[in-house]
Amino acid sequence: MQVEESHYTTGYDSPQRYLSYQHQIETVLALKPQNHMEIGIGIGLVPWVLRRHGVQVTQVDIDPALKPDFVSDIRSLPFPDHSFDTIAACEVSEHLPWDQFDEIIKELHRVSRSHVILSLPHPGTWIDIIVRYPGARVFLNRKPYSRISLTLPWKSTKINDREHYWEIGLRGVNLKAVRTKLLRYFHIEAESRPLLNRYHHFFHLRKRYTLEM
Repeated sequence: MQVEESHYTTGYDSPQRYLSYQHQIETVLALKPQNHMEIGIGIGLVPWVLRRHGVQVTQVDIDPALKPDFVSDIRSLPFPDHSFDTIAACEVSEHLPWDQFDEIIKELHRVSRSHVILSLPHPGTWIDIIVRYPGARVFLNRKPYSRISLTLPWKSTKINDREHYWEIGLRGVNLKAVRTKLLRYFHIEAESRPLLNRYHHFFHLRKRYTLEM
C-alpha cells in the first residue's frame, strides 16, 4: 500500500517518533556499516543523520513524491545479492498484507550482506519510568538515564492507523509467528523497543547464510 503524502504532514511526527529515529540511528551506527539501505524514508531524517556520520546511504521508497534514490517495491529491490552492509525497514512491512511478509523478509535477506534492522508496530499499554543521572555520561561513561518498563495486561483490540494491514497481536498476527518467519532467514540478535515508544518493536537481525527450509 502506497502511503498518501499527507500521512507525513498531518501529525505524523511526535516526540515518541523522534525517539524511534534516535534508536534506529544508534542501532545502525553501532554496526559501523560502510553502506546502508533505508527502505521507507518518511521525512528523510534518518538518512540525513547517517550521512553526516560518514555512512553511504541509499534511500528506497515506493513513492516518487518523496524523491528517494530508487523508486521500488520492498518485495522486488533493484540490487544484486549481498549489496548492503546494513538495511533498515522500519514501520514498512505492515503496509502490505501479512501473507506477503515472508516475501519481504526473503528479499531483505537476498540483498543484505550482514544485518537488517526491522521495526514493526506492536500496540499495547505500558508504563515507562525514567530515572536521570546528571553527569553520568561524563563521569561514568554511561547513558544519563535508566528505564523501568511495565507492560499492563490490557491490549488494543483494533488497528488505529488506516494505512496498516496488520500489527503484532492484531488480525491474527502474533509475536511468535513474526519470530518464526524471521528465523528462517536471519538470526535474531536482539529485540528492543525505544524509550517512551514501545509501540515500535525493533528486531536486530543477522543474515543466515545456510537456510533451514
